[in-house]
Amino acid sequence: MKLEETLFVDSVGLYELKQYANAKKKCNAIKIELDYAIEELYDDCSPSITQPDYELGLCYVQSTPVEKMALLIIDTKERYRKMIERQERKAQLFDAALMTLTPRERDVIRVYYYGRENNLGLTEEYFSQILQEAQDKLCYFLIEEQINKRNEWNRLQKLERLKKAQQLKNAM
Repeated sequence: MKLEETLFVDSVGLYELKQYANAKKKCNAIKIELDYAIEELYDDCSPSITQPDYELGLCYVQSTPVEKMALLIIDTKERYRKMIERQERKAQLFDAALMTLTPRERDVIRVYYYGRENNLGLTEEYFSQILQEAQDKLCYFLIEEQINKRNEWNRLQKLERLKKAQQLKNAM
């Protein structure tokens, strides 16, 4: 990996920060969407449906194989489960990052990202200053977590390669 790619990967900007801040909302929305999607799939699941063509005076039998529908339902649940887990991890990470801030910084972040009422009594300049400092701290925390996660993944990959090499050596 080139140095430029490493620097690009290890950056968290305000857009990403907003995604982390809104992860709980997005997770709840995905859960509601999952319920709706599964309900629709179950509604479509029937051995056969008769559809008349009134113009031609014919009836057509339309069917969806139940086995295919069952596999589709399982696949849909799995896909949504992964999306929910990803958003839950983001929400937990953001909550952990919030705990590194001072109480005043947390209040400013809650006003800015969660739309809480601004009754902090801060001037606009001071509010912006605290917001900028808090965002910098949050971004730094998230970058550190990305680096730690990547380092852990690299360590596990190295152990796996060493294990395979040892198995090949023992097989000879």
